[in-house]
Amino acid sequence: AFVIKGSGVRNAVSFDGGDAPKLVINYDESTVSYSPKIVEPIDDVEIAPNWEFSIDLANYFSDRDSELSISVDNLPDWLTLEDKNDGTATLSGIPTNSNLGANTVSLTLTDIHDVSTSQTFILTVDNVNDVPDIGDLDINVNEGDNKSYNLEIVDIDPTNDTLIVDV
Repeated sequence: AFVIKGSGVRNAVSFDGGDAPKLVINYDESTVSYSPKIVEPIDDVEIAPNWEFSIDLANYFSDRDSELSISVDNLPDWLTLEDKNDGTATLSGIPTNSNLGANTVSLTLTDIHDVSTSQTFILTVDNVNDVPDIGDLDINVNEGDNKSYNLEIVDIDPTNDTLIVDV
C-alpha cells in the first residue's frame, strides 16, 4: 500500500494486457509515501520473574522511504522503550514477582508522512515456585549440646505456602 500526493500523469496498462481501460494516476514520484510494514509479527511471549526480556524492533518493522517513530500503549512499568532515533528501538526490562500477569502491548510505527501501522502482542510474566531463602547460616553445635536458633525464612512467592524446616 502507498499514499499518493501531488500532481503529474502516469499511465498503467491493464493487468490482463487486453483492451480494458487504462488506469490513470496523477502523482509526483517524489511524494509517494510507502506505508510502514510489519516484516514479521511479534509472537506472544511468556517470561519468568527475574529473567531479562529484550526485543529489537528493527527485526519486525520496516519502511521503504523514511525513518519511523515508535510509540507504545500499555507499556508495563518494568519494561522500557529505547528509541535509537534512527527508526529502530528496543523493548527491554526485568520483571519481578510483583509484575505477574498478562500485558497487552501495542506498538505503533509512524513514518514522516504520518502513515502508520500497529501490532499488538501479549507479554505474560508467569509465576514460578522460587526456592525459599534461609539466609546466611553459621551454626556450630558440639556433640551433646542443646542449642536453640531462630531462623528467618523468606519466600518471595506471592502465595501463602506453608514452609516446613527439617533439621
